[in-house]
Amino acid sequence: EITSKELETHASKMVEAIKQGLQDTDRVATGKTKNSVRYEVQGTKIIVYGASNMDQLNVGRGATKSAGSSASFEDDLKDWMSARGIDEDAFYPIWRKIHAEGFEGSGDAIYAKLFDYIDNIFKEAVTQYVKADITTRIRDRLTQ
Repeated sequence: EITSKELETHASKMVEAIKQGLQDTDRVATGKTKNSVRYEVQGTKIIVYGASNMDQLNVGRGATKSAGSSASFEDDLKDWMSARGIDEDAFYPIWRKIHAEGFEGSGDAIYAKLFDYIDNIFKEAVTQYVKADITTRIRDRLTQ
C-alpha cells in the first residue's frame, strides 16, 4: 500500500516533469502557465491542475470559427510578445495569423517527461511484485 508521503513525492515529481516539459518544448514565455501547474493529493488520488491553455500548447489550436476574440486572449498574446521581445507593431499580424490558421501544438512533447516518470513507477512496482511473487513460490516449493 502506498503512503501519503509517497503520493506527495510522486505528485511533486509529476508536476516538475510537466514544468520541465514546458521548458524543454519552448512553451514558457511569461511563466504564467508553467507556474499554474500544481497538484493536490486526495486520499489515494493525485490531481494535477494547470492553466486552461495547457491543452492548446499540447495539441495546438485551429483557426477561429467565429468573429472576434476575447480580451484575455489579446492580453495573453501581448504578454507573450513582450516576454519574447517581439515589437508591439507585430501584434495585429500575429493575431490575424493565429485566428486565420491557428498554431501547431507540441504533440505530447510537453508530457514526455511525465509519461517517462509514470512508466518508471509502474515498471518498479511490477518488478517488485514479480520478485515477491517468485520468492514466495520458491519458498512454498522448498517447504513442501
